[in-house]
Amino acid sequence: MSEQLLLNARKMGIRENAAHQMQSMGKLFGLSAQMLQKPDDRALRIMRKCDDCKMAGHCFVDRRGRPDAEAHISPQSCPNFPEYQSMARDIGSRTAIRNKLV
Repeated sequence: MSEQLLLNARKMGIRENAAHQMQSMGKLFGLSAQMLQKPDDRALRIMRKCDDCKMAGHCFVDRRGRPDAEAHISPQSCPNFPEYQSMARDIGSRTAIRNKLV
């Protein structure tokens, strides 16, 4: 996990799992941690939405509550879906196309 995303979560008082979930969802769209971090205002907006989500803590967590690489929700139900989709379109992400997310 990106240390910068984790540090930002801690500074903002956001669940640390939000940084993991943000990065894991980004991977489905072919977005690296570096892409998710810049610009800072977008990264903070995404992380806040993740923290406030009604499914917070469930999308990339296994039954034991440990971070998991597999999505346990549909990416379309993520409140940040439009943001991830827009970023994936901007870079022409083949991963997002392969995952049928753009």
